[in-house]
Amino acid sequence: VLHYLKYSAALFFGLIHGLGFSNYLRSLLGSEKGLALPLFSFNVGIEIGQILIVGIIMLATLVVVDLLKFPRREWHILLSGAGLGVSLILMFERFPF
Repeated sequence: VLHYLKYSAALFFGLIHGLGFSNYLRSLLGSEKGLALPLFSFNVGIEIGQILIVGIIMLATLVVVDLLKFPRREWHILLSGAGLGVSLILMFERFPF
């Protein structure tokens, strides 16, 4: 049951994430007639960027946790806090309260 909840949450947030990018792409394209190639190019660029970010984080994890012997739990907490901080900054920039 817990797996279904995790997959449902990932699907929900992935859908929100994708819709945000689709609105951004729509604003970039304007009145472009062909949608398939720009959409494909945009998605490939997004995926390459995500792979690079994950690769950098994995390399940093290898160095910090495996080589420098930093405790894995604290490293996860640090990364989670950094992700939360970035998301809060982006949220407040978009929706000032």
